[in-house]
Amino acid sequence: MRREGGYTLLEMLITFSLFLMMMSFLPVIIKMTKEQQVVAVSLSKLEWDIFLQQLTLELREGYDVECNDQKLTFTNYRQQKVTYERYGQMIRRRVVGTGHEVLLQNISSVQFIKVSHGIIVQVRDLENRLYAERISLFNSDGGQSAS
Repeated sequence: MRREGGYTLLEMLITFSLFLMMMSFLPVIIKMTKEQQVVAVSLSKLEWDIFLQQLTLELREGYDVECNDQKLTFTNYRQQKVTYERYGQMIRRRVVGTGHEVLLQNISSVQFIKVSHGIIVQVRDLENRLYAERISLFNSDGGQSAS
């Protein structure tokens, strides 16, 4: 008796189950790809919070605070000049004019505004979302001189 070439029902079921398993991963892969694209152009809440905590701690220990639009300069407790400034699409920190510590990325603008007893930090990300916060300085003269 001659055997006819073809697929059995069992082979078809195995092939179909493998196909369904591969297709079940497709939505997860698409979601991961889309999330990576969103993260690449916007700030996350966690990044913003960590940046503010670091800046607040350092500012409250410092004095001689000076703001000019995209640059914040002050003297820290070690009598070193510290600068927070926009550098391309990021905010960097420099001490005594050297170093390149990246604090925030994917920003389109930053503004430091000096107000009574503090500063206001405003940052726009690449998706044009505005992040703003007021940081209070506890020195009696608003961070002008050492306590």
